[in-house]
Amino acid sequence: MKTDGTAWAWGDNFWGALGDGTTTDRTTPVQVRGLGGVGFLTGVVRVAGGDTHSLALLADGTASGWGTNGAGEL
Repeated sequence: MKTDGTAWAWGDNFWGALGDGTTTDRTTPVQVRGLGGVGFLTGVVRVAGGDTHSLALLADGTASGWGTNGAGEL
């Protein structure tokens, strides 16, 4: 999470856990895409990462998640 309210991620992306709309592993940060893969996620105030998914709390009180949903985590 950057101070401008955007989210960035890198690492293993097998399940799409980086939120960039791909399953390509990344060694440098990529910006997390917005809802439905449109634009970029903004208004991020908190982030949490799991093994195969990530979550963000947004300034408007909503949440966003990406990656696998194998156990209902999204």
